[in-house]
Amino acid sequence: MKDDSLDPRSTITETATSPLNGISGTVVAAAILAAFMSVFLMSAVDEYSASTLAPYILLWASLTFSWHAWRRLREATAEDHSLAQWAETDGDSTYHGSKNSNRKVGDLGAWEWDVTKDRLTWTDEVYKIFGIDKNLFGGKYESFQKLVHPDDRLIVSETVARSLREKTPYTIEYKVITPDGDVRIVYEQNKIYLKDGKVVRMSGTVSDVTERLKAETELRSSYGLLKTLIDTIPVPVFHKKLNGFYHDGNTAFENFFGIDRTKLDTMTVFDLDPEPIATISDNADKMLIRKGPGGTYTYESPVIDSNGGHHDVIYHKAVLTDDAGNMTGLIGTMLDITERKHMEAALRESEQRFRNIAESASDWFWESDAEHKISYLSDRCRDVLGAEVESILGKTRFELAGKEQIILDKEKWDKHRDDLNNHRPFRDFEYIYISSDGTWVDLKASGVPVFDDSGEFTGFRGTGTDITAHKRVEQALRESEERHRHFAADVAHELRTPLAVLRTHLDNIEETKEVLSLRMDVDAMTRMIAQLLAMTRLETYTPDMFMAVDLCEVCRNIAALMAPIAIKEGRSIEVTGSEIPVIINGNMESLEQAVRNLAENAIRYSARGTVITFHIMNTSEPTISVIDRGRGIDPDQREVIFERFLRADRRGGGAGLGLSIVKRTVENHHAEIEIIDTQGGGATFIMRFPVVENNS
Repeated sequence: MKDDSLDPRSTITETATSPLNGISGTVVAAAILAAFMSVFLMSAVDEYSASTLAPYILLWASLTFSWHAWRRLREATAEDHSLAQWAETDGDSTYHGSKNSNRKVGDLGAWEWDVTKDRLTWTDEVYKIFGIDKNLFGGKYESFQKLVHPDDRLIVSETVARSLREKTPYTIEYKVITPDGDVRIVYEQNKIYLKDGKVVRMSGTVSDVTERLKAETELRSSYGLLKTLIDTIPVPVFHKKLNGFYHDGNTAFENFFGIDRTKLDTMTVFDLDPEPIATISDNADKMLIRKGPGGTYTYESPVIDSNGGHHDVIYHKAVLTDDAGNMTGLIGTMLDITERKHMEAALRESEQRFRNIAESASDWFWESDAEHKISYLSDRCRDVLGAEVESILGKTRFELAGKEQIILDKEKWDKHRDDLNNHRPFRDFEYIYISSDGTWVDLKASGVPVFDDSGEFTGFRGTGTDITAHKRVEQALRESEERHRHFAADVAHELRTPLAVLRTHLDNIEETKEVLSLRMDVDAMTRMIAQLLAMTRLETYTPDMFMAVDLCEVCRNIAALMAPIAIKEGRSIEVTGSEIPVIINGNMESLEQAVRNLAENAIRYSARGTVITFHIMNTSEPTISVIDRGRGIDPDQREVIFERFLRADRRGGGAGLGLSIVKRTVENHHAEIEIIDTQGGGATFIMRFPVVENNS
């Protein structure tokens, strides 16, 4: 039984019948076709006047024709015109077209609806979009209405009814369901045609936008992941406008100064630091802006955190530019070197202590003759070098160091030889002593020339210092800096790859307003990351404090985020278990990242048509179980798959870095993770967390 409440024609009166009263069907058909042909000829040959077209109109009005021939003509006309031609006004004063949409579409279908006779005509493209055989289509508005998804049927009917009632065009996106059960999303826009002030006909276009909307959803998901990666960088990062006000900052910046980042756009550096310190930063910003596009600046400055703690930081700043090369702001990072400064101070203190000892009591004394051979060593030398004094006497410093050491640093040794031969004093000459058993000691020697009463040169006298410990600390610092550089390179690789993939996907998508906006955001972020990672060295991040986290909320967030991806891969996601919050002490972002990694593995390795389940329990201990229905994991592999960069064989895939992040997140939360078999096949990852007292 037909539902008249969904028939938009019920919202107008007389439109469906009054224009035809008292006129025979043949005359009406001839008149309608003559009018249509007049419009067509006027649009095709715009230099023709009305008088020139009159013979064509009369000729067509007198011919015998059929409705089928008219329909075929309308389809051919629709197929021959592009969307831009369709949207232009054709000069008919009774026509009203949609001017609200500037969307770009690919395959385009055209339709026409004779409102008075409820006759709906489609081009072949529309039948293809709706997935229906043209021979099975009833050609009525009701036939179309049955193809609209039940969720959208009411809004479509109301939109069409409003267009009829208010005599205005519309644009709309809605879902349709094909006879095969496929759900598609289409975009439609229309024109309306009036006669005697009433709507008698509509025409329009329709296009399938299902894949575009899915692609945009995936892009937003990737973009969100990218923003999360930047936000988890442990180094404080900030973005300033040219007027000195902040634009944004990451979590590390927010935590360092104890501020709400949503209020950053109302703050300057003078709101975060005392005036003397803020003035240093403000002057640096102004100098950098004067440098213009491409400018960078690095400097050290004291900073005070939100708890009043004093820090020494290295600011790395660079100018941000848009695609046209115009300055848009500044990007900066704060590398905390407080501990390094403490270590440097300790090293300087140690060096001064060694210097004082050498100058006052010295580690040992030495003397050499006119040929620079060692002629005397104090007993302390035996303890430092681990060798008998007699084995060193009679040898020069060049012999003690060995040929290889001299060749490796020839310039230094040539200068030392020149100082000796010209009887010049020297200080802090460093070299390595290698004993007969292969052990080595870093030494530092200082000496002054000695002359007899007649002024004849007799040799050198000086002190020696063991600086092995000092050199080892220096080596440790160099290795630490090297690790930082490697880490920065790894981060650059991990960030640039998803950016490149994201940009490639954007380039392959039809240009819409939303896609253009995403391209601009990705390009800006690419520039920001390139500038950021080129001027900073990242350090390992350790959360300073935990807060109350609801495991149910964590799972719901990730389920909502991953659902479009799961659906695209032919899977679905559900959240089961506790209906009340399950609270633990933890870090929301790191927990979400861990659950997401497990969800991505589950989607990758579970069978199509299956369900990935997040099950939360709050019995003896809070747990999250991520359950897939795939081939499972071999018991021998259940420990090693958490090792970093290891690729375990699960249907040709690999655990890699993702599962190592899960393992580290679990350890940071003092929790445990276990892998068991899923009943019926598959793997279940169970994370067990410590119980929180007074859990409310």
